[in-house]
Amino acid sequence: MYDYAKEMRFLIFAGLALQISLLIVGVSQGQQNYLNSCNFDNGFDGWDLTGTFVPWAGYTLETDNKWYGQWAGARGVIVLDAGNLPRRGIDASAGIQKTIELPNNAKYIEFDVVKLDHDGGFRATLTGPDGERKVLGEQILQGGDMRTLTYDVSQWAGETVTLGGWAFAAGIDATGCDSDAGKCCWEYIGIDSIKIIGTATESASSDVTH
Repeated sequence: MYDYAKEMRFLIFAGLALQISLLIVGVSQGQQNYLNSCNFDNGFDGWDLTGTFVPWAGYTLETDNKWYGQWAGARGVIVLDAGNLPRRGIDASAGIQKTIELPNNAKYIEFDVVKLDHDGGFRATLTGPDGERKVLGEQILQGGDMRTLTYDVSQWAGETVTLGGWAFAAGIDATGCDSDAGKCCWEYIGIDSIKIIGTATESASSDVTH
C-alpha cells in the first residue's frame, strides 16, 4: 500500500531544506554586495593613467606603466611604477584614477593588488568635492603578495569623487640593483581589480581601514 503520509513528510522536508538553502545563499551574497566593479580584463576600462614616471632613458609614463593580460599570477592587471632616488633627483609615483558618483549606499572600496618580486608601496586615495586628495590607506607589498585591501568611503556616499590607486617608492630590497639604488629597485605594483561595495566582505585576506 502506497504511503502518502510518508511522501508528504518527505516533500515538506525537501521544501524546508530548499528555503534554508536559498536563505544561506542570500546572506552570502549580501556580504559581497558589489555596487560597481572593474576587473581590468580588457585594459584600463575607463581609468586614467596619471602621476609621474622614473626618467630612465626611453621611459615615458605610458611605456613604464601599462596593462598586462597576465602579471604576478593575476589576469588583467594595471602595473604601476615608482621610484625615489635623491642623488638623481628622482621622486616618481604613477597611478590610475577615475571620477565617479558613489552610490548612496556605498560603504567600502576594495582593491585587489599584486606584487611580482622585490617590495614596494601601494596607496589608495580619494578626492572629494572640496578638491582635497585624501589618502585612504597605504600598504607595503612584498614579492609574491596577492592582497585584498578595503577602505571605508561611507562618508562620501552619494557624492562625486575621484578615486585613485598609486605605486609609491617604499622598497628596501635592492637585489639586482645598484647598492645605492635607494627606493628605486623594481617598485612595480599591480592593481588587479577595484570594487565599490555596500557591505564589508568578510575575508581573512582583507585589510579593512576605517
